[in-house]
Amino acid sequence: MRYYIDFNQTAAVLEEYARQVEALYGESIAKNGRIATGSLLSSVHVDVKREARVIGVDFNAAKYWEYVENGTEPHWPPPPAIRKWVEIKLELPGATASGRPFPRDAAIRSTTFLVSRKIAREGTKGTHDLEETLNRLNAAYAQRLTDALVADVDAATDAVLLPFIGTGGRPLKVTITV
Repeated sequence: MRYYIDFNQTAAVLEEYARQVEALYGESIAKNGRIATGSLLSSVHVDVKREARVIGVDFNAAKYWEYVENGTEPHWPPPPAIRKWVEIKLELPGATASGRPFPRDAAIRSTTFLVSRKIAREGTKGTHDLEETLNRLNAAYAQRLTDALVADVDAATDAVLLPFIGTGGRPLKVTITV
């Protein structure tokens, strides 16, 4: 006969942790003015996965989240992505400094090239919003997660040992300390 630990209390703490990661990461992105299209923010989802004898937390987001978080080495970025960012993020005038008309599309093309060239020369700086969020939450959840793990193992130990050794009328409690 095999006995497994359910880790229900641990899973509950991890679910709460996952919701906090989503919320605080979103707040950090918004607070730091890092929202252009909103597609990164809306793509963030943190799941608690329970498979076989493993429980873990999976972070899922748009495929470019790592570049935003960690920055990039110099490279030529995809022009459509930069153009979209330029159109949303920058308010480009429809005239030159001398007041002559300057078509908006030409301004967008020119600015897209300049931004792309800067990225090709210097790369991009990472935001580290997720890292900061995780550092904040890990400190807050470390003891709660430890307590949940200990409670789950205690409950499983009691469930396995009590039928075999009985208590002789006395309460039996096996405690695990970390």
